[in-house]
This record gives sequence, structure tokens and C-alpha cells, in this order.
Amino acid sequence: MKKYRIDLTEYDVEVQEQTKNKEGEGFHLETVNKPYPLVKNLSDWLRSPGWDNGTEAMDAYMLARQFKSCKEDFIELNEAELKLLKKVMDKLIAQEEDPARGIIPLGGAIHEECICRVYDAKEV
Repeated sequence: MKKYRIDLTEYDVEVQEQTKNKEGEGFHLETVNKPYPLVKNLSDWLRSPGWDNGTEAMDAYMLARQFKSCKEDFIELNEAELKLLKKVMDKLIAQEEDPARGIIPLGGAIHEECICRVYDAKEV
């Protein structure tokens, strides 16, 4: 069975933060670099509801545990595991935006590198 490697090294993303003005009144937006929680995000996404059946959900939860326990700067997945990870990410990328419910599709500059690392996983 083929194996695929996903790079899990940490990286920073630019985000806009709201900070208080020095005078203590009002706020302003400031662009800062923050570490992207790659392993946490991938693990959390795999734990999200909406799987087709219990077996698929269990496989996703077990894969989430693999990500959480990984001590290396990479993880190697077989074809079925990579397909499962891509399936949950496809759902998150394609979901309808609903800011009132806090639903925002996966994408944009913040998630760009994560998406590229998963969908461009190298065969080993």
C-alpha cells in the first residue's frame, strides 16, 4: 500500500488582532505573526461530526489520535487515511459561510499552507 508524507513543521501566519490603543480608549487592528496550530487543527477536524457511518467516524478518531501523538516533524499516512483526511477538509472547504452561526469555510491566507501540505502530500 502506498504511503504519503505530510510535513508537520510549525510555521507562522499573519493575522489581524484587535488591540487597545495606548491611551486605553478604543481599539486598532494590528498585523501579527502567530504560530499556526497545524496538528491541533487536523486532529480537531478529524473529530468533527458528519461521518457517513460509525466505522468511518472511528477511523477518523484513530487518525486524530495519531496526529496528536506524533513526535516527528512529519506523519506518514496510507491511502485510506489520506483519503479520510481529505474528505473532512473537502467538507470544511465547501461549507456555506454563515457568520451568524460562526461557520466560515476553510481557506484563505490563514489555512493556505495547511491545505497545500495535505493536498500535496508526497508519496514515499
